[in-house]
Amino acid sequence: MRTDWLVVLASIIILGGIVGGNPDNTSAATPAGSSVTIKAVSEITSVDGLNNKVLDQFKAEVEKASGGKLKVELYKGTLGTGKEVMEGLVLGSNHVVVLEKSLLTAYVPAVGALSLPYIFKGREHINKTLRDSEVGKALEQRGAAKGIASLGWFAYSPRVLATNKPVRQVTDMSGLKVRIMNDPVMLGTYQSEGAAPVPIAWGETYLAMSQGTVGAVDTTVSDGRDSKLPEVSKYLSLTNTFHSIAGIYASKRWLDGLTPEQRKIVVDSAKSAAKFADVEEPKLYETALRDWAKSSEIIKPDLAGFRQAVAKIYPQYYEKFGKDIIEGILKLGEQYQ
Repeated sequence: MRTDWLVVLASIIILGGIVGGNPDNTSAATPAGSSVTIKAVSEITSVDGLNNKVLDQFKAEVEKASGGKLKVELYKGTLGTGKEVMEGLVLGSNHVVVLEKSLLTAYVPAVGALSLPYIFKGREHINKTLRDSEVGKALEQRGAAKGIASLGWFAYSPRVLATNKPVRQVTDMSGLKVRIMNDPVMLGTYQSEGAAPVPIAWGETYLAMSQGTVGAVDTTVSDGRDSKLPEVSKYLSLTNTFHSIAGIYASKRWLDGLTPEQRKIVVDSAKSAAKFADVEEPKLYETALRDWAKSSEIIKPDLAGFRQAVAKIYPQYYEKFGKDIIEGILKLGEQYQ
């Protein structure tokens, strides 16, 4: 009787191992020909936002290339903050995410070099750096070591200042309270220009501007327009200080669990979606700029003084971000105007 009981118990254990083993399907390759559902996530909820357009493009390309065997489920701004979305990627609960580069810096500090003021001379310089250079390869390798596979990068048009006083030259920044993200590079940049930067959550920015808590907001043209900042800003100064750069990232553990054919479809689709952004983003920028011009004066300041004021901060970040990364980006920029 005891022998029969042990046989039954062993059968239950074995069956439980078969049913319960490898629940996230990330440590073993996915069987060829099987259907896979990809959980793709963004932080931004705006239907017309570029990150979500890229996510839509990624879904369309993956499903077409796989003949429907790879299905993409989209979660647009419904799974928490950007920090939480990135944490989910590292843990493997999110498979693919589209997020702003700053959310990667907690895992790869060198990515912070991409946020330095005026370090890029435009979209071509950014794409060359991140898609086709030793700098880009180094950043990807460091991300992979943390379980994050960088599949594609794309850039927004430069960030600008929504203000309640005209900013035409760097001396106009003196004492100006500027809403910024909670970013040490932004803080140091605006301090070097003589401004008084104030980290404020984006959801509180409109109120802060309308109440005069700040007199300026660092923003992208599209995000500022979508958040109705033209209602509380008399001017839009095209200071072009920083470039917002986003990435299409995948859980490396999950990606490695796909078959080579499936993995190629995911990677190729991400790269294609990033190139789609190269064409789509300038259109969104020009449309948003025209909308701003309906209620705010558009100012094109003399940027020479701005560049000179912030150049001195680069050496402060050699140790944190890597002198080789910073100088590598600057060297690549010599071929661009």
